[in-house]
Amino acid sequence: MEQFHFPYLQSLKSQLPEQIQELVSAAETAAANTDPSRPRLTVGAALLTENENVITASSQVNAINPEGVCAERAVLYALNNHNEREKIKSIAITYAGKVSNEKPIAPCGACRQALLETQIAQNSPISIYMCSPDGRTIMIEDVSFLLPFAFIQHEGPVSATAVEE
Repeated sequence: MEQFHFPYLQSLKSQLPEQIQELVSAAETAAANTDPSRPRLTVGAALLTENENVITASSQVNAINPEGVCAERAVLYALNNHNEREKIKSIAITYAGKVSNEKPIAPCGACRQALLETQIAQNSPISIYMCSPDGRTIMIEDVSFLLPFAFIQHEGPVSATAVEE
């Protein structure tokens, strides 16, 4: 049986480049600004565009869970609502709240798919910084590594190498 391997970097927020530290801080602020009366876990996301703009969003939930929107897709929608045609260079995601372990958070399957489709549409890689409240970070330089058997309409499964072709 084959196994998947992809490059990633584990570090602390304080060890990241200053611009990425600021991006993670923006995601932390977005997570902290979510209505604390709803979920026990709030997620924030921040995008860095090719023109150095930062756009943030947080998870949106309501009483009829799971009828909410994850922070990752919310920030993609926010970018589209700004009518921006800029390419995304990086996304940082983190969370606030009480959880049993404080590992870096990873996107759900729907968000992985949305990020990959955005990356394919813009024809350039999006790096992702998955963070925990204590500053632990996992960086992956290409979101396609998060979804090796992605479904792309009319094209079937996509591999990480197919995105580059």
